[in-house]
Amino acid sequence: SRDEQDEERKQRIRRLMSLATLVTCGTRPLADLLAQEVPVIATKFEIVPDALENVRGYAASASLMDRARLWRVRFFLRRNTGALHLVWFGKCKKGSAGIEHLDPVVRLIETLPLGRAVTFTVISNRRKIFRRCASRWRVPKFYLPWSLATFDAALRLFDVTVIPVDRNGYTVGKSINRPATALMAGLGVIADPIPAYEELSPFIYLGEWERGLTEFSQTEPTKDDRIVAARSYLRSRYDSAVVADRWAEVIRLALAGNDPSDSA
Repeated sequence: SRDEQDEERKQRIRRLMSLATLVTCGTRPLADLLAQEVPVIATKFEIVPDALENVRGYAASASLMDRARLWRVRFFLRRNTGALHLVWFGKCKKGSAGIEHLDPVVRLIETLPLGRAVTFTVISNRRKIFRRCASRWRVPKFYLPWSLATFDAALRLFDVTVIPVDRNGYTVGKSINRPATALMAGLGVIADPIPAYEELSPFIYLGEWERGLTEFSQTEPTKDDRIVAARSYLRSRYDSAVVADRWAEVIRLALAGNDPSDSA
């Protein structure tokens, strides 16, 4: 059965991990979760964070359809000039990719006495789920199919990204990738609190949905000084060169752990 196959796969992964000299994880909470599953590796973890994503180079591969879709989202935003342009982005191989978690955010947007109109765009690979959820939304909305060729250019058109998160065993171990991507593109961020996001609390609205929406609606989010500070902070810790140095350090530790002279 599928359950038996899943359990067999888990047991195989546990056995492989128990043989490792070192185990790398992107976040400490994820390491803690894995240690609960495989206690023997609890002292073998080294944290190596994800490097900042760089998707700008994919724009050169944009197809005619990609360019047409970018034109349509720009037209939608121009048609709502002066509004606060919100975006949510996410891609997954199966399931809803979290789109169903947007309903409470949209309800809040529709009930708050904000300083200006709001638009809401979803960048995803789940059009049918978007249509089902968005049929309940009164706010002007737009759907942009996910594409590496258009993602960077599209993201930079918006003011704020919203990141509602269902707190569970999977999301507790997530990295800062999503808010970091938005901040590096110059967007403000409002997100639900999970352990990894706490690091970015000086730069984003963490769990403060009403305050974040209200204040962003009264200002120009992309001119927020905190975004400039956030980008400098992220580069200092998650630039590809910084993460590469961390990988080199971990590899040296692994090789030292396998050195026969250590046990002589």
